[in-house]
Amino acid sequence: EHTTKETIEHALMSELSTRFGRAESAPICQGALFDLLGVYADTEAAIQILEGTFDPPPDSDARTVVLLKEIARIWQKIGEGEVSIAISQEDYQHYWRRVKEKISSSFSGLHFGHYKSIAHDDYLSDLLARKLSLISATGAAPERWARGLSVMLEKIAGVAYITKLRAILLLEADFNFHNKLIFGSRMLDLARQHDLVPEEIYNEKGRTAEDAILQQVLMYDIARVTKRPLVVAQVDAAQCYDRVALAMAALTLRAFKVHNSSVLGMLKPLHCMEFYLRTGFGQSESYFGGKEQGKHGLAQGNGAAPPTWQQISTIMINAQHSKGHGVDIVCPITMKKIRQVGIAYVDDTNLWDGMAEDDDVDSAAHKSQAGINDWGGFLQASGGALNPGKCSATIHNLEPDGKGGWIYPDQKKEEPSREEEAEGEELDDLPFFVPQGDNDAAQIKRLSTDHAVENLGLYTRPDGKSDNHFEQMRERVTTWTAQIKSGTIPTRSVWMSYTHQLWAGLRYGLGACSASMTNLSKGLGSADYYLLSNLGVVRSITREWRYLPASFGGMHLFDLTIETTAATLSSLLQHYNMDTALGITLKAAMEHLQLELGVPGCPFDYDFSVWGHLATDSWVKALWERIDKFGIVVKLDYHTIPTPREHDIPIMQLMVDKGLRGTDLKRVNRARIAQEALFLSDITTATGRHLEAHLLDDWWFDTSEGELGKHRSTLQFSTEFPTVEDWKLWKKILKTVASTTLFLNQPLGRWVAPSTRIWRHFFHPQLHIAEVHFDDRIRIYEHDIHSSDRSWILTLPCRAWSPPC
Repeated sequence: EHTTKETIEHALMSELSTRFGRAESAPICQGALFDLLGVYADTEAAIQILEGTFDPPPDSDARTVVLLKEIARIWQKIGEGEVSIAISQEDYQHYWRRVKEKISSSFSGLHFGHYKSIAHDDYLSDLLARKLSLISATGAAPERWARGLSVMLEKIAGVAYITKLRAILLLEADFNFHNKLIFGSRMLDLARQHDLVPEEIYNEKGRTAEDAILQQVLMYDIARVTKRPLVVAQVDAAQCYDRVALAMAALTLRAFKVHNSSVLGMLKPLHCMEFYLRTGFGQSESYFGGKEQGKHGLAQGNGAAPPTWQQISTIMINAQHSKGHGVDIVCPITMKKIRQVGIAYVDDTNLWDGMAEDDDVDSAAHKSQAGINDWGGFLQASGGALNPGKCSATIHNLEPDGKGGWIYPDQKKEEPSREEEAEGEELDDLPFFVPQGDNDAAQIKRLSTDHAVENLGLYTRPDGKSDNHFEQMRERVTTWTAQIKSGTIPTRSVWMSYTHQLWAGLRYGLGACSASMTNLSKGLGSADYYLLSNLGVVRSITREWRYLPASFGGMHLFDLTIETTAATLSSLLQHYNMDTALGITLKAAMEHLQLELGVPGCPFDYDFSVWGHLATDSWVKALWERIDKFGIVVKLDYHTIPTPREHDIPIMQLMVDKGLRGTDLKRVNRARIAQEALFLSDITTATGRHLEAHLLDDWWFDTSEGELGKHRSTLQFSTEFPTVEDWKLWKKILKTVASTTLFLNQPLGRWVAPSTRIWRHFFHPQLHIAEVHFDDRIRIYEHDIHSSDRSWILTLPCRAWSPPC
């Protein structure tokens, strides 16, 4: 414990000096690479790296080399584009007339007020703009830019451990203006123009943390519907801004076409920074750092730190793609597709692996560990490191329960053995590790599917339940109520706090909530009841009057079901049909719901009370329930699958018309999904007159049709394992639309649209040739010329060829 000015300053300087020196462990700061590049990567070797002609030394770190190749690729993609470093009078005045004067800055004493005053004079504004342009064009920054004031802030209220404090560096005001304009505005604008901002980055302009959480929720939903394993590794970078090797930062910034002089004008003062401290005792007289020590890092408080970290993250994400990591997100009907390695918001990153059709738990876990290793290695190559204490991994995997349903293996209700009781709840059958320095690795937590850790301020459970989110909301309401009770503010101010403080925070994350109406109605529990008296409302008032709008005589409290419905509708309207990663993921989730229901059009157009129980719990299903409950009509530009034949009908519509409901409807739906069928024409012969007998009794894959290919539909259905009772009911109902010989009561007519079935057998009468189409080849049968014309014996000649790509 430190209580005096001297001991506090000494302890802080010791900690920060170590913290800002950790980036020197990066391979680019050592050995032959450092000899070639130096601290600022302003050598001939740096130009070779950008141009893609650099031959790295034999002992170079492999992942550093991968990053250097990605840097060259970006530099070449932008081509002749460049970031303007000229600063005009208009640039100066536009910025300084709008910023808040009270912002702290400038060890020299030239604070925001001075620059705001100058912005109202054209001559002085032009003079300072020219001065900043000269600095940016030459890289010769004034010495005062290399003096900063470090302020330590608590990350968690009440936790004042030195290693847990966030170090904010107050830079010279004009230095930060230069950095924000050149790097934070112009560089990022050029990257956007060349489509160089990865979809994975959600701290980008126009995206939010809630959007990132929504995509994570949708990915869990898709994994739950498709029954494919998905591994999500939450990997947190330790002190990301403070652990960046300046050489890697310089190469990255130059790859995005920032002039070398401007890069040097920003990095040199940081490297030579004299770090003074401001504590409760005032400003320190001594400093650490300076030219003698030479520190790395971008400094929190530097306007160039967030955009530079975003560009470094871009390089790392591209490197992950180049190594083959990530998952394919595919719309199962329209086949729109995007590949994504995960989601990232500054230093919080979720890495995804698995979801391939042939993936099992082991293969998905193996891919995920390889992805974690590469991401951690790329982070070390840039000067950073992963924090094992804040990293975790979850395997989302479902297994058949033998009754037609699915369960999470780690949620099975079995009596634990004595050994398991001794080991506790931690899952260690498939351990995960994050790389550390000196070729070491640290094991991270493996979370169960019913467990959630806080991610971007929310708790997102892999199994889709919102219990943790609601508990978090109830705690906020209880805390707010206790604080209001302990105070003496008037009722009017309590209402203002309720509206603009409490619920402003509670609304965060509701757009990604996938809770059912029943769970939403119970979400806040009795928390609303106990705050009534604080609002000047009698507690005995009935529940209906609490939430009724004031215009109808009610109290107009916020109702969780209404607020969540509005938030999720807003998310739908923002992202539906957008050509973004989240838009495509949302489209994929809706199409999976469509196929799960077995309907040709938008699922929202169907009666939830009849069809809802056929769907797996998901965000899209929850939204559907809400708009159905409140009678909201949502009109979307939605792709409708055309009916392939005259007199054709979706199988599930036929079942509903037959009067099936509840469990029986769910049983036949499992059989339909297993047969990869949407329309009646998918289970009839090509003539459209008979039902195919082999599709009535058992899974199609176990018949001769299964020998021809992995699928029988052009649509991507999920996996189901119907029970014997399911197959019996499936056959029984289908036989009601046909005779005992399976001849349809209403034969299908001519083809009017493409079939959703993959047809495998084709006959060419003029050529006397029959073809059998496999997934990877076509087998051809020809007419036996030695037989009579009436026998039409077809023989297999010695030719089978693969179809052209």
